[in-house]
Amino acid sequence: MKPPKGLFVAPASFGILATLLSVALARMPEACPGFCICDMWLKLRRAACVNKNLYSVQTGLPAIVQALDLSNNSVSSLGNFELANIGLTRLKYLNLSGNSINEIDLNAFTALDDLAVLDLSRNHLYYVLEDTFANSKSLKILRLDENNFNSDIPRLRSSYIK
Repeated sequence: MKPPKGLFVAPASFGILATLLSVALARMPEACPGFCICDMWLKLRRAACVNKNLYSVQTGLPAIVQALDLSNNSVSSLGNFELANIGLTRLKYLNLSGNSINEIDLNAFTALDDLAVLDLSRNHLYYVLEDTFANSKSLKILRLDENNFNSDIPRLRSSYIK
């Protein structure tokens, strides 16, 4: 079978075309879920998924997100490495206020090396494990107000939080 007149693609062109296509796809920003608003905020790539009745932090967000607002949802727990396992290791700001969080596993924030601000206010926390933030070297601001702690101030071990 002969190719139609005027249509000729050299075999070497296929390799170049495939390379160009893969580079273009690699540079495309990952999609933001329809229930979130993704934009730039304080020079950070932000995803705001507020008041969406979400039960998990696993929302299908792109790994490029640096600021994540999941406030006023229905998240009840944070598992070990949960945020890291879904690729959100670039987070600098995380707002989980106004959820139903009553349990945070010891390594919930492990591998979030750039996390500087964490808001866990207005949840249902009775305790936080002492070493939960021990390796959070970038964490500067931690909000825990309006929870149900057994003591006035939960005992936390971290030489980094101010």
